[in-house]
Amino acid sequence: MHTGIANDLTMTVTEYAAHRGVSQPLISKWKSAGRLVLDSTGRVLVRASDLVLGTDMHPTKGGRAGSRAASDPTPPAARAPEAEMPHGDDLSLANAARLEKVQRVRLLHMEIEEKAGTLVSRASVDTAAFDLARRGQEALMGIADRLSTQLAAESDHHRVRVLLTEELRRVCGLIASMEPARVAAA
Repeated sequence: MHTGIANDLTMTVTEYAAHRGVSQPLISKWKSAGRLVLDSTGRVLVRASDLVLGTDMHPTKGGRAGSRAASDPTPPAARAPEAEMPHGDDLSLANAARLEKVQRVRLLHMEIEEKAGTLVSRASVDTAAFDLARRGQEALMGIADRLSTQLAAESDHHRVRVLLTEELRRVCGLIASMEPARVAAA
């Protein structure tokens, strides 16, 4: 792995090609094959991509020395099984190692998004949504208590409609302005 790279360093595809010491077309193949980890703007996440690509990359071929499969941009599941058979049991270990790297990168990417505030747990979203819905329901149910006496005294149906509409708009505005409760991360 390349040392001295910050966790959140990003590069353009061209910069990443220079960083890896490979051609830009090869980087483009990797990008198309999903072997690069990109941020939401399309920039390469250096540390995560280096983890996926591995530390034993041949500097001129972009793959493992002597391995045709590592420079092949086709995902392993899409390749014909016989194309990988000559490597024998070592191939299973290589696939297991690759899958482990991919999972580590996914976890790293999730940690980065969580720290940036773009990823939250489903449980915290569900709790916040339930809390907002409950508070909104309470605000709506309070209309009857606030208006019942005033509406009972009105004989003009137009005035009743105006009072109800004003109160409903006020409550809808209140609901729209409600902030979700801050839920501690699980």
